[in-house]
Amino acid sequence: MIDKGKAIGKLQMLKGDSKGLVASVFDVCINGIKEMPEDDGWISVKEQMPDEHPSFFNRFYGTPRWNDGMYRKTSNEVLVSVRYPYGKKAVMTARTNDGKWNISSIYQAEGSYTLDAVA
Repeated sequence: MIDKGKAIGKLQMLKGDSKGLVASVFDVCINGIKEMPEDDGWISVKEQMPDEHPSFFNRFYGTPRWNDGMYRKTSNEVLVSVRYPYGKKAVMTARTNDGKWNISSIYQAEGSYTLDAVA
């Protein structure tokens, strides 16, 4: 999400004493920013994780059938914003299993990554 105040201030500074078409373009941009909703629907992963519910495997916890690949709780799939160290950004679906992010192995093959936000 952008800082509306900073963006509007920067545009007003750039507009300066402009007249005519140039001033109109700046005014349209400023008004567009003012009308943007405060909440863009994305939540920082530092603020909140998706809600989890008991997984299919939960019934096997504490029995001989339980193994290391199972998890007790899982979330529904959500959209996530992913950033790779070499600059690539992507949006994909992911879920959490026992409070840890689980993204597709296809994307893990690209190396380390950072999850930024959830929609």
